[in-house]
Amino acid sequence: MEAQKFYEFIQRNQIGSILNKQIKCLDAKNSQTTEITDISLSFNNQQILQNEYEILRSGLIQFDNLTHFQMTAKMDFKFNYQYLIINVSDALKTLNNLTHLSLNIQALINPEGAIKLGQAISYLSNLLYLDLDIGQNVNICDSGSIEIAKALQCLKNLEHLALKANSFNKIGERGFNAFSQSIADLAKLIYLEFLVYSNNNFEKKGQSKVDISLKNLTQLKHFNFNMCSYPEQIQNKHFIQKAKTLGFLNQLTNLEIEIQDLLKEDYFIYLSESLAKLENARSIKLKLRKLAYTDSQSAVKLGKGLSKLEQLNLLSISIHTIKIEEIQGLALGIKQIQSLTNLALEFPRMIQNDNLEVNLWQGFSNLKALTQVTFLLKIESSIQLALELSQLNIRTYNITVFDEIKAENYNPYGPKIKYFELIFTLAKYKNLNHLILYIDDFVFLKKTIMRKLKKLVYFKFAF
Repeated sequence: MEAQKFYEFIQRNQIGSILNKQIKCLDAKNSQTTEITDISLSFNNQQILQNEYEILRSGLIQFDNLTHFQMTAKMDFKFNYQYLIINVSDALKTLNNLTHLSLNIQALINPEGAIKLGQAISYLSNLLYLDLDIGQNVNICDSGSIEIAKALQCLKNLEHLALKANSFNKIGERGFNAFSQSIADLAKLIYLEFLVYSNNNFEKKGQSKVDISLKNLTQLKHFNFNMCSYPEQIQNKHFIQKAKTLGFLNQLTNLEIEIQDLLKEDYFIYLSESLAKLENARSIKLKLRKLAYTDSQSAVKLGKGLSKLEQLNLLSISIHTIKIEEIQGLALGIKQIQSLTNLALEFPRMIQNDNLEVNLWQGFSNLKALTQVTFLLKIESSIQLALELSQLNIRTYNITVFDEIKAENYNPYGPKIKYFELIFTLAKYKNLNHLILYIDDFVFLKKTIMRKLKKLVYFKFAF
């Protein structure tokens, strides 16, 4: 009966699906909830009555063999959705067979709801996978974050942990320390994703504890770290500590770092030294705002660290504002990574040095293993790099090109000629079969591309 009501509830509100079994099976009088192992629910501003949440709770607890549960709650904060988290949390306590739990909470949830959720997660000792995504309107404070952190200590079998928050600015030092200490105890952790996209009010002591805790995760293979908008007085100290910590994670195969703050040169010294120790690294993605306040030595050091990674297959570097000298410093290291099969370089704002005339990409032709490339560069650099790689076995080419228009003596036909030159260069690629090209509004290029690059299997043209 409860399962039947649950079925009617999710059908009426169009909020979910049962993934591994036809949901209509619950419409039968003799339906067996034990056959269901996977449920996904999605709430999106439905006006659900308070008493209906009890149907949700009592229905969920009928699924004794549930192993996978996913819930997304994207709701307008003008509705009171505390009942959602409270009732779902009460149900989670009984689902002892859960191995995978994914919660994307974009609704206005208060600390009481976060405490309930943390208490519920602590019962799920069989969890292998936990993905918790907290939106900007979620105010869990120290009390809620501490309860969730306590729950992590109970998950001794956890292998995959993703903590994502659009804003942790309601969490203080106590809450953040609780997270760091709990993460340190997860000895079986293989995947860790920690993303924070907004300001926080953490103290220096709390930041250091988080970094130190990572040293204990000797099995960690995937680390995705994103922190933006640190208070200026602590940002460099924290990121230096983070850079040092990476050197202890010598089992890492995949590393992703995104930092939108301005960093001093010391950070890149330690980052370079740590990267050089990641001898098992297969994939590294770096996204930065700028390299450093000072000279191009930051780029040279970073490139030198990357050059030590003899097993690296994928390298992606995105830097919003970068000097030509810095690109040159990076390139010195990148062109030595003979194992690269996939290379992505994105430099939206390249600051030209009129006194420096050099082919930035000379030597990239030695990257014999390359088969896939992604570039966002000025048109001149795009042409140079395309020429340098033309003798390699490139199969997929994803390129965004731009030309900075100067007010004085601007020739509108100049960019068109350069774009044609780029296409003629790409025509030399013998094995190219996938091309994704983002350029300005020059539709006339399409016919030239189709004529020159007849071997393409996939072609996408955008402007």
